Amino acid sequence: MRRKKAIIAAVAAAVLLGGGAVAATALAGDERDTPAAGRDSGLPQATATVEQSTLTSTSTAQGTLGYAAERKVNAGSQGVLTWLAKSASDVRRDGRLYELNGSPVYLLYGSRPMYRELKQGAEGEDVRQLKQNLIALGYGSGLTADDEFTAGTSVGVKAWQKAHGLKQTGRVGPDRIAFAPGAVRVQSAEAAVGEHLAPGAQVMTTTGSERQVTFEVKVEEASGTEQGDAVTVDLPDGSKAKGRITGVGKTAESGGG
Repeated sequence: MRRKKAIIAAVAAAVLLGGGAVAATALAGDERDTPAAGRDSGLPQATATVEQSTLTSTSTAQGTLGYAAERKVNAGSQGVLTWLAKSASDVRRDGRLYELNGSPVYLLYGSRPMYRELKQGAEGEDVRQLKQNLIALGYGSGLTADDEFTAGTSVGVKAWQKAHGLKQTGRVGPDRIAFAPGAVRVQSAEAAVGEHLAPGAQVMTTTGSERQVTFEVKVEEASGTEQGDAVTVDLPDGSKAKGRITGVGKTAESGGG
């Protein structure tokens, strides 16, 4: 007997919600894989209705709320964990993630991990990220966001260190900052306060601060979905959030035989 083929497609959308954002992700399957009306779909209670509209049609699907972009945060040095941001809390640029031996580690924005000490003469994408953050935080007067750690960069780092009551060395390393692409939400603690951590030990698991909706639609509906399409999310509290599709994933076929 031939098994039925299932076709799926992933769709992602960003939706504004109370100063934050919601991402909507769709899984599209053919009608044979769609739960019948009234059947339990297995969705958690925290559900939302997502509506996609065009000038000629509207499609609606129910989805589940969550968070995207899970990341691990590892200790940048060794020491005793003396403080940790609370689970479910948001940490934004220049916010504290954790402390080792009473010394805080701050979040800065950037996609390249912090893996070395940055000081005058250093070059690379991590230097560019550091300079972008110094400029964004107001410590980069006269700086250009390039990949060279100059004397001016050192001055900016010292100004940042002074603002935080730190020793003004003009250098900064993974014992002081951690990079992430944007604001993070603490999903869970992976170490306990009082625990002695070695460099690289996992401290916490984070996600992006943007909320995500996962929902199912029919293949023929997903095929007409394009980046930039408008969506509306009906949230569990009765409020609505609007946004647009930010990306459409590849279509995959499985289960043939």
